[in-house]
Amino acid sequence: MASYKLHFTIPFFVFLFINSMVARGDKVALLESQRALSHHIQKISRVQYLLANLTKEYTKDKSLKVCSEVVNEGYRLLGNVQRRMEGLTQYDSDTSSSIQTTFSAASTYLRTCSQTLKEGRKGKAHQYGSLLHHIEDVAVDCSLENVTMGALQEATNFKKNAYQGSSYGLIHSGNDVLSTIDMIPLSRRIYVAQDGSGQFTTISEAIAAAPAGANDYFMIRIRPGRYNENVVVPPEKPFLVFAGSGKHVTVITSNRSHASGYNTWDSATAMILGSNFAAYDIAFENSAGPQGGQAVALLCSANQAAFYRCSFRGYQDTLYAHAYLQFYRDCDIYGTIDFIFGDATAIFQYCHIHVEQPLPGQSNPIVAQQRQCPNGKTGFTIQNCIIYPAVGFHTSTQTYLGRPWGRSTRVAFISNQFNVMIQPPGWLSWNGIPSQVYLGEFNNTGLGASMTGRVAWPGVKSLTQAEAYNMTADVMFGDLSWLHKSRVPYLRGLQ
Repeated sequence: MASYKLHFTIPFFVFLFINSMVARGDKVALLESQRALSHHIQKISRVQYLLANLTKEYTKDKSLKVCSEVVNEGYRLLGNVQRRMEGLTQYDSDTSSSIQTTFSAASTYLRTCSQTLKEGRKGKAHQYGSLLHHIEDVAVDCSLENVTMGALQEATNFKKNAYQGSSYGLIHSGNDVLSTIDMIPLSRRIYVAQDGSGQFTTISEAIAAAPAGANDYFMIRIRPGRYNENVVVPPEKPFLVFAGSGKHVTVITSNRSHASGYNTWDSATAMILGSNFAAYDIAFENSAGPQGGQAVALLCSANQAAFYRCSFRGYQDTLYAHAYLQFYRDCDIYGTIDFIFGDATAIFQYCHIHVEQPLPGQSNPIVAQQRQCPNGKTGFTIQNCIIYPAVGFHTSTQTYLGRPWGRSTRVAFISNQFNVMIQPPGWLSWNGIPSQVYLGEFNNTGLGASMTGRVAWPGVKSLTQAEAYNMTADVMFGDLSWLHKSRVPYLRGLQ
């Protein structure tokens, strides 16, 4: 992704109030939180007003268009939280966890506006100036964090799932996915085929025909072919399933990139915004090549999304795990720079990660996670995966586990096999030495798996078994019912 960053996040005092409610459970804390949230929403309304005026004046500005979309979504999410809070007298841990997930997603959407404006502001500082000022005014630095409140949030996040020894268990198998597909009634299936043998010849047409507001899976069965289109699953279409015919034969492809005039958000070949999305046996590709710069194959900002036996092909910024809860199992992921990035709570199990050859002089940091506040619940876990050199990869190219995109980036590499040499430092710096990151490694093997020579940053550590467990699906996701419903196989705990 682009190196432009603004620390734009939901005010930390709102998180503190949520924690205060958990600790005190009284009406006073609830009222305080509601007032704080209402005040923040009013500030976002001011940003929306400025955006509306600028969009009218600069009708062809792509950055303003994206900014309007993501700010409106952040505003909508906070409004949902506000309505949930009305009438409540106290919070249990499940409610608090759900609210934190929504807050994190809203924060990510708002930061995306800042990032997009930074990408597109070349020669436009005069037209963005006031808008950026108001965005920065809404932002609250995480230095407001209070140690006591931080401890309360940790208790809220992990109390129910406190480590009590290893939790094993492979839930479901590949055959369960097939049975799930078979169980979807014919009335809830449509077919896409380029040869005309289905109801539709493009995936976008099928998405348009799918029902809005569904509460159970609706399947788009996609027959073999290379579908050259940019697809969007909108927020109003949850429980949509893409079922391909195999990740090598069913491919959604496009070539939008930063070099061809697209911002990172709009470069995505597939943009998934509808919750409870699932994809099986399909490839998402951005064919722009390394010279295209930022070029996203998949942008997923869908809550409780699951991908099984899929392929994500690109170079820089291949897979944008933007927000919410996401799970990837038995997938192939190809790329060069920051090719698994975003601020979702995302777990990757038994995936094959293929490091491609970048442009001359470039290094390959694999992940770039964007958590901003140290008590945020987002983070990436790479578990039981294999990291390979792709065909044409030069052994002289330096590969790193990643680099911190956010000031409190949280990533764990657990029980992986490194078949490409990971450089001894392990991690690359983005801007100076980070002080609040959480970059953990546990039980990895292969080339460069030894932590001897790792960068001496606070937060770069060899995890204990208990710490590693806290980065598994049991804790990161908490309630696993949504993943169970998808029938995608998943591993609970450590193995």
